[in-house]
Amino acid sequence: MAMSRAVPAPLSPGNDIHLIVGIFSTPDGEPQEISVDVKDAKSLFRKFRWATWRLRGMYGFFSLKTVAAFKVYECIGTNHGGHRRIDLDDASTASMKQLFLAYKQARFRDDVAIKWAKWINVCLNENSYSIELVLDWSPTRLAIALLSPVALSLAVGSWFNSRDWTDLATIQTAWGIASYVVTATGCM
Repeated sequence: MAMSRAVPAPLSPGNDIHLIVGIFSTPDGEPQEISVDVKDAKSLFRKFRWATWRLRGMYGFFSLKTVAAFKVYECIGTNHGGHRRIDLDDASTASMKQLFLAYKQARFRDDVAIKWAKWINVCLNENSYSIELVLDWSPTRLAIALLSPVALSLAVGSWFNSRDWTDLATIQTAWGIASYVVTATGCM
C-alpha cells in the first residue's frame, strides 16, 4: 500500500473528508466503528478526538489504557461484512506515526490539520481504508492508579498519627489503618 503519494491541490468546498475510525475490541474480531464527517479541514483533529471519545465513552476516561498508535484496516465488502487489517510498509508506518503524533499534540496549527486532511482524503478515502485506534497501557494512568492508594494511606496514617505523636497505640492504629487502605485498594 503506497500511502506516501503526493498530495493534490487543496480540498474543494464540496469535497468533505469522510473517515471511519474503529477499535478492534470485540471477541469476534470485528471493529467497533464510528463515522467522522469533516466539513472544514481545520477541524480534523477536533473531530477525530470527538470520535475517539464517542467510541470509548466514559470507559475510555476511567480506563488504564489509552490510544497508543494508529493502524489501517479495510472493509472486505458489504456481502461479507468482514474487516481486514493492512500490513504497512516502512514509509506508510512512518506516515501513520506522524499522523498519531499530530493527533496527540495538545494544540495544533491549522495548516498541519489541513495537510493531514488532504493526506487522509487521498491515501485513505480513495482506497476505502479506515483508521484503527490501537489501545495500550498508559504509564501515566498506571502510575496514578498505583500511587494514589499509597499516597492516601500515608495521608490517613499521618492524619491519625497527628492526634498523639508519642502514644504507641495511636501510632500502631494509624499505620494499621493505612495498611488497610492500601490492601483494600490493591484488592480492587
